[in-house]
Amino acid sequence: MEVEYAWYRDGVPLKQGRKSCLLFVNEPGRYHCVVKVNDNIKQSEGLIIEAEMPPVSADMTKHDEIVGEIDENHIEMKDVIGQGTFGTVHKGEWRGTEIAIKCITLPPEWQNDWQNIKELQIWRKLRHPNLLLLMGYFKKQDSLWIVTPFISGSNLEKLIFSTEPPFQLLDDAKPYILYQVASGCHYLHEEQIIHQDLKPANVLVEKRTYRTVICDFGVSVFTMTAVTKNTAHAGTMMYQHKESLTGKRPQPYMDVYAIGCIIFELYTSKRVWSDIVNPGQLFAKIFSNEYPNTDGLKQHQKIKEIVDGCFKDPMERLSMQEILQKLNILVDRQKY
Repeated sequence: MEVEYAWYRDGVPLKQGRKSCLLFVNEPGRYHCVVKVNDNIKQSEGLIIEAEMPPVSADMTKHDEIVGEIDENHIEMKDVIGQGTFGTVHKGEWRGTEIAIKCITLPPEWQNDWQNIKELQIWRKLRHPNLLLLMGYFKKQDSLWIVTPFISGSNLEKLIFSTEPPFQLLDDAKPYILYQVASGCHYLHEEQIIHQDLKPANVLVEKRTYRTVICDFGVSVFTMTAVTKNTAHAGTMMYQHKESLTGKRPQPYMDVYAIGCIIFELYTSKRVWSDIVNPGQLFAKIFSNEYPNTDGLKQHQKIKEIVDGCFKDPMERLSMQEILQKLNILVDRQKY
């Protein structure tokens, strides 16, 4: 079966080919797609984009007011949609909006001081389209309930490594997804925050639109207040290098290495240290200053250049802004 497609804006050809029919748009107009399957031609209904999406400005990334407690009586709790060592996640509704409610059992030392939990202190001040929004929270008995928007999709971990992923990622969408991850992380760094646990499991992708958000700020820190020694290890070792494991003050280049790991896994569908069978081997490689082999990315040369720029000694790595710029070029190439 031969499939060909062509995209048009206001009757003007934009993109055609045989690989996929995914198109990213950022200009107003009437869009439609013509698909030819063997000798049968089908045309989609016109999609009108009335206005160009504005760029994210500094004013748009700030809360009008800091997020705080909400009244649990206004929340309708529904089915359990996730469960793990942290607790459970329910789907729900709040003021007509679909939400996810994460329930965390508080340890005794936080029962009377739960509002000062570091994750809440950081998360409640953040607002960016590529960071999972904290809508509010409340305490019920010995548990903390955290309310966020419901993301109808999956995390990258399942999309990359599950034998039966919830939905398929088109190759054309990968630069767009990664651009959003880098955009959210760049915002964190501008706010002097290091995520410290970037990995595919902490990246959520919406099924219909590929809108992507970073989640889980449980070990995130402000760079100015982070301690420099006797620091307990935070994050996931598979996505960290030596500097993250030696008690150094958290710095942006630590997240840059993790972004490189995410990009590598998304494009190769392999673990970044696929030859490692136990933590001891990983520890030995990291402390001998080895970096993952990127030969598997040779067919994606521009992506390989980005990953190689992340897998360097800390002070030589790309900045998150440089990664963002390089990914933006790749996304622009996919638009038309």
